[in-house]
Amino acid sequence: MTGFALTAPKRTIFGRDCRATAAAEIAGIGPRVLLVRGRSVAWVGELAADLIRSGCCLQVVYSAGEPDLEGVRNAVAVARDHRAECIVSVGGGATLDLGKAVAGLCVSEGDVAEYLALPQSVWRNGSILARNNSGPARPYMARLRVFRRLI
Repeated sequence: MTGFALTAPKRTIFGRDCRATAAAEIAGIGPRVLLVRGRSVAWVGELAADLIRSGCCLQVVYSAGEPDLEGVRNAVAVARDHRAECIVSVGGGATLDLGKAVAGLCVSEGDVAEYLALPQSVWRNGSILARNNSGPARPYMARLRVFRRLI
C-alpha cells in the first residue's frame, strides 16, 4: 500500500450546551465553514445563523442517512470548492461519520476511493465487510472505520 497522511482536527468540542460558544470558537478557526448536518437536531439552524452573524462564509451539506461513496465524494467536492477551513458536523452518527470523512479527505488529493486502500472490485461488492477482525484484514478494518458504511 502506498503511504498517505491524514490531517486530524485541530480541536474537538463536545458536551452539554457547548453550542452556546460554538459559533465564536468556529469563527476563530477560519471564516470559510462547511456545516455537515442532519435534520434532527433542533438548534442547528440557530448555529448556522450564529455563524453567519459571526462573519463566516457558510456552506451547508445535508446528510441523508448512512453515507455512501457517492455521498462522501459529493460532500468532499463541496468542501474543496468552498475552500473550507473548518468542517463542523452536527447530527446523529451517520452525519458525524460523513463529517469525519469530509474533514479527513477534503484536504487530500485524489478520489475518496483511493483512500480505501483496496481494489475497486473489493469495495464495490462489499466483500471487506465479510472479513473478520483478525489477521490480514485488521489494518483494513481500522483504516475503514469511518468508511464502514461506504462499501
